[in-house]
Amino acid sequence: MQVGLNRPQWEVANKTSLPDFDRLQGANSLSLIKKEVDFPESPFISSQPLRYNVQLNRQLTALQRAEGYLHTTERQVAQLQRALQQERAETEIKPLALKTLHWLQQRTAMSGNAVDRQLNFVPEQRTEVNFALHGAEQLLQPAESETLLFSLTGNGYNVVAVNLPAYASPAQNLLRLNNGLGRLGIHGRLDPQGNAQFHVDEKRWAEIEAHLQVRGGGGRFAKESFQPLKLQPEVVLEDRVRDIAAKPQEAKKHLAGIQQAMGQITGQMRKLSEHKRNTGVQINSMSSFSAPNSALMAAEALAEKLLQGRSQYAMWANMLTAQGNARSAMVRNLLGG
Repeated sequence: MQVGLNRPQWEVANKTSLPDFDRLQGANSLSLIKKEVDFPESPFISSQPLRYNVQLNRQLTALQRAEGYLHTTERQVAQLQRALQQERAETEIKPLALKTLHWLQQRTAMSGNAVDRQLNFVPEQRTEVNFALHGAEQLLQPAESETLLFSLTGNGYNVVAVNLPAYASPAQNLLRLNNGLGRLGIHGRLDPQGNAQFHVDEKRWAEIEAHLQVRGGGGRFAKESFQPLKLQPEVVLEDRVRDIAAKPQEAKKHLAGIQQAMGQITGQMRKLSEHKRNTGVQINSMSSFSAPNSALMAAEALAEKLLQGRSQYAMWANMLTAQGNARSAMVRNLLGG
């Protein structure tokens, strides 16, 4: 009569196989087993803990810095506005203007680049400068075909060629310009009145303003040599305050512009409040524990699972140790060898 040794149920269930018994010599032979047992089992522990993603963190930071900067700007501009409305002496207006100008010049650093020159909130933190190109009307008007060379001689030397087809419309010519000047970071559009407005990243504005040149084919621009392009940035609050500080006796003419800037700041503060509400909704949607005691219940359930895993691990270890201590001859007899 032969006696058979049934394979343990846990071995079949987990589709694992034990090493040959004749290779097991005592408890120390367990070191020959290559299979690594995870404890606790991987599903019991999250490998990706819940946290705010990077994009949301940036949004929160941009909101906070923009709100702080606009609050201070609103307070200082309001003081300057009252001084202009009350027609105070130049000796009072100039210090207020200089203080406000100094604050506006620190906009990029103090707002974390979340507020642009027009005092708009920019959650992407990529501010731009809007500007007009002197002679843009002539540049975009239908004319003979011409190839324009634009050069930028700043930190490097960049040249782009733009071919304007014969008698193309202003919109078609602007599209060609965007394809070429886009490589320099410059993009344009037509406003409802048909005027061309261009914009560029604020970090590149100083280089573009100082070094952008063009050479034509003798039609729109001369072909003998490059000539500098005149760029006119959009007038913003900082420009008005600078003029008030330089000519306080003429400050009253800027009162309408100051009032317009105050309205702009108020509108952006409302926009910030809306962004804060939307961000709050995002944060709440990321929460896994809505009820007050749900986090505690989840922790208790996890602890129970971990305890179950510990007992299973102990059972595996005991069974392997018992089999490892069995004499190889006894095992061969049981298997009928």
